[in-house]
Amino acid sequence: GAGYAGGILSAAVDGIKIAENALIKGGVMPDGTVVIIGDAHVSQADMELTLAHELIGHYGIDTLLGKRGMEALLRAAKRHEGGLMGLASDLGLEDAVRGVNNIYDQRIAAAKARGASEKTIAELEHAREMTQLREIVAEAAEKPQRGGAVVDVLG
Repeated sequence: GAGYAGGILSAAVDGIKIAENALIKGGVMPDGTVVIIGDAHVSQADMELTLAHELIGHYGIDTLLGKRGMEALLRAAKRHEGGLMGLASDLGLEDAVRGVNNIYDQRIAAAKARGASEKTIAELEHAREMTQLREIVAEAAEKPQRGGAVVDVLG
């Protein structure tokens, strides 16, 4: 579990250390509950960006498209020149994808160390790609000038 003190992550989440003193501003729980940590924000505008990120970029896109739609969006994104990282780069969102990669590198290494099956590793790789896509969409949702760019770039 994660310890929380004023929005600062003080332990691992799902056994993965996110980052030393990572500031967590919000998230979407597995049951769809959107959580916003008020004192982790410096202003109302900062909180509004987090709301856009979580509600539109994470909860909204999954709810709107569903599993099949998300898979179709992922296939389209992977066809983009440079794949998901190329898409992120074109939108100026490389850091979001790098952060996802760091987390999944740890998860995959831990799974391999436990002797996980090839199927399990493939599922983790797919989860990495889906999480990368969700972060691209969520980051674009924070920045309306980039939001339509996801669709423009994917064609």
